[in-house]
Amino acid sequence: MEPYFIMEDLHNFGLHYDYTLMEWLKRFKASWPELKNNYSEKFYRMWIYYLSSCAASFRMRKNNLWQIVMIKKTYPGEYKPIRKLHFKSMESTVPENLYNESYLRNP
Repeated sequence: MEPYFIMEDLHNFGLHYDYTLMEWLKRFKASWPELKNNYSEKFYRMWIYYLSSCAASFRMRKNNLWQIVMIKKTYPGEYKPIRKLHFKSMESTVPENLYNESYLRNP
């Protein structure tokens, strides 16, 4: 790979994936009244467990989600990562009570 590409950027999105999973959990719980006639209570509990345990594993840095940016050696321009701008604007959207126990317990 090295004869053809240069590793231009490496970023761990793990902490941000925790936020994503918690948002999916919130939306799943909010949508459950519309979905519950098509799925069992066991399905509901399994998804709550899955999303919660995945979020916890990213929060505790047991899992990671890496983005590796490779460019061709012949690329004439400069690579400019957009993540700094994107995540700076995203910080204000993370709810303060994200890790509040009641947020995790209430269906």
